[in-house]
Amino acid sequence: MCANSKVDVFFVSHTHWDREWHRPFQVFRLQLVRLIDRLIRIMGSDSAFRHFYLDGQTVLLEDYLEMRPEQEDDLRRLIRTGRIAVGPWYVLPDEFLVSGESLIRDLQFGIRIAARFGRMAQVGYFPDQFGHISQMPQILRGFGIETAVVWRGLEYERTIHNEFIWRGPDGSGVLGVHLPPRGYGGLIELSTDPARGREQVGHALEFLVPRATSGCVLLMNGDDHVFPDPGIPEFITAANQQFASVHIVQGSLEEFFAAVRVDRSQLTVIAGELNSPKDTRVLQSVYSSRMPIKRMNRGCEDELVGWAEPTSAFMALLGYLPPHGELRTAWKWLLRNHPHDSIGGCSIDAVHREMKTRFAWSEQIARGVSADNLATIAAAVEAPGDTGVIAFNPTNFPGAQVVEADLPTPLPAGPVHGVGPNGEEVPVELISPHRVRLIAADLPAFGYAAYQIAPGGGPMIADKLVGDENAIENTYYRVEMAADGTITIRDKETGEVYPGGLRFEDRGDRGDEYTFDPIPGEAPILSISSAVADVAVTPLQAVLVMRSTIEIPAEISADRDSRSPTRIQHEIETAISLHPSTRRIDFRIRFVNRAKDHRLRALFPTGIHADVNRAEEHFDLVERPIRVPDGSGWSEAPYPTKHLDRFVYLADEDRGFAVLSGGVTEYEVIDDQARTLALTLVRSVGWLARRDLVRRVDRAGPSIATPEAQCLGPHETAFAITTTIDLPELLRQSALFSFPARAVPAPSGRKLPPQGSLIEVSPKSLAVTAVKPGEDAEIIVVRVVNLAPIPAQGRLQAGFPLGRAVRLNLNEEIVGVLATDGDKVEFPIAGKEIVTIGLSRKEEQHG
Repeated sequence: MCANSKVDVFFVSHTHWDREWHRPFQVFRLQLVRLIDRLIRIMGSDSAFRHFYLDGQTVLLEDYLEMRPEQEDDLRRLIRTGRIAVGPWYVLPDEFLVSGESLIRDLQFGIRIAARFGRMAQVGYFPDQFGHISQMPQILRGFGIETAVVWRGLEYERTIHNEFIWRGPDGSGVLGVHLPPRGYGGLIELSTDPARGREQVGHALEFLVPRATSGCVLLMNGDDHVFPDPGIPEFITAANQQFASVHIVQGSLEEFFAAVRVDRSQLTVIAGELNSPKDTRVLQSVYSSRMPIKRMNRGCEDELVGWAEPTSAFMALLGYLPPHGELRTAWKWLLRNHPHDSIGGCSIDAVHREMKTRFAWSEQIARGVSADNLATIAAAVEAPGDTGVIAFNPTNFPGAQVVEADLPTPLPAGPVHGVGPNGEEVPVELISPHRVRLIAADLPAFGYAAYQIAPGGGPMIADKLVGDENAIENTYYRVEMAADGTITIRDKETGEVYPGGLRFEDRGDRGDEYTFDPIPGEAPILSISSAVADVAVTPLQAVLVMRSTIEIPAEISADRDSRSPTRIQHEIETAISLHPSTRRIDFRIRFVNRAKDHRLRALFPTGIHADVNRAEEHFDLVERPIRVPDGSGWSEAPYPTKHLDRFVYLADEDRGFAVLSGGVTEYEVIDDQARTLALTLVRSVGWLARRDLVRRVDRAGPSIATPEAQCLGPHETAFAITTTIDLPELLRQSALFSFPARAVPAPSGRKLPPQGSLIEVSPKSLAVTAVKPGEDAEIIVVRVVNLAPIPAQGRLQAGFPLGRAVRLNLNEEIVGVLATDGDKVEFPIAGKEIVTIGLSRKEEQHG
């Protein structure tokens, strides 16, 4: 417990280690090897050097030991005895730009690696993340972590004290400590100039001591890529003689929190997203820096979470050993791209070239696992004839989907039809002799269905798609190009009309990889014309292809205060698709970026008079105000742009307008009369960081040219629009858009019936975020979150007899037992709660 007469100051020696940033990974790794070599020597020769924190990320152990395997025993001993602290993360991730499931896998890897080395720092460590998601306290508690160190995004006038309660939307909370304005850094090289070092410590204490409610103060002794200072014990001894009112010890984060004794009812409760730039920069234009790598990341995450893991769970159900090694390897290559300077797109060009290779390796493994699993499952399904296909649905939403499939045997040209798993006829159209498009009717949730494809005419489609020279429509929507080159969306159920959509806007950007910095006084440039290039309507798909033209200045001027008079004409192709009985409009935009120093966006006026928008983000449905503060005197101007994960929508009492993301990571709801939704398609800049910005007071990193951050070349972006205001329908359309069904040829098997489901969860207002094999046990893991603020009674229907159902924490450790009823299990779930369930199959009894 902290002393009453003196303030106890815990001096935590550490390094903050960006694995790659303004230098490539291998260059920084050589430096890391020298750092840990030195740390081991210091600790071997001086027992007074009590502790060093390796930045909360266990990947550093792998990076080091790959080059120094002979040092493993010494490193393990120092970690086991608590002198070197590691974990809980695998890498320190950006919280917004990776999925919620990626954050959980990151902590799972970090905790398991730390356990293998004997000890983990039981503290949530957030030294430099560019803001914090709302559900992080619940995620920490799900891993048994009850404390956190936080810096950016949190205003000091909100916390009042150094200590605060960080609360998740479900009510779970952790004890947080707010680092000072300089954050984790600044107190370095103290022993080389002790007088100056004591002055620095004194300045830090002047800020922290009056804010300390517990009589304890945390000082972080380190900075980016700094080596341990062997003179710290001697420096602390001298500092204790100078500062009579404090007692300084070199210690750990865990020791600091263990010493904190405070009446928590007196602490400020902090909740919601933390991304204010008032006191600390949050650098949130990284959401649109180097957008191609964001799309690669989304592709890898979706392949792993949406396909490789659920199909591996299905394989386990069939008695196959899950491909744990393959999944873990794919996840590791992906997670190594998730540090904020990596996935944020705010590093040198070499770093992001190397990231593309890691993304490719992750996706190759994940797709290989998915393909092998689907082929094995299909081979076990009872499928009639030689031209059968098996369609798979990796979502919690059963029903019909349009899917394309390769045939095992070619069909002659002409009409074709299909027969579904229950003998019903389904519409099919022949794309080529070897490929068909069909309506996969009766697709179960997280399941499959077999379809036989045969020559001859099929059934009529109730929802007849219609197209004319400039419009397409289905049961729900009519999409038409207007005379001014924009599109008008008409909701045929409600009669609501949304005009003026799909106009393109371009603005100059004199900023850097961290911050969009518009040219003062410059008016946006809008697309000048659009034309219908094609309308193609078949029974199962209607596509309207538009080509829009916008003239973009070639680059900014040498003085960076205006744009070049030379303009480059850009043609943007947009394919707008409708499918039968689908309450969604799909968009796919393609263009070649040939201009520099600009931001290109697609605009959709909504006409919805709302003061907030709501976005699905990392196990939560968050509410964000549309109007931003003035921000005068802030460290950085407030950001009107926000991160987009799965969907964002505006709604009033009668109508809604939602964008479902297929890779768009940044949006803005413009504070205009039309409440225009703006989706960023590309942001082009040429510098890692600059000092001469209007929207940020200083640089965020070294001034290094990054020509590849201009993102020249081809781009392709997918998103969808729906006008529902019903949450279950929003979740349904978002899931089906992100994870459309796949189909594979069907060799005839006999083990499985022609239709089956792994699991289905209800009510549909619950979002299923993971279905996977257990990490350490032969179980199937299902993770569910209640996005609503009110409790619900969940119900899980399994496609197999249940032997046991258990509640798990996020580390997949059992925390409770659930009652089963044959193949069903019910579970209570509080508002905004994340629930993880483990399922095992009941073994058959043989007499």
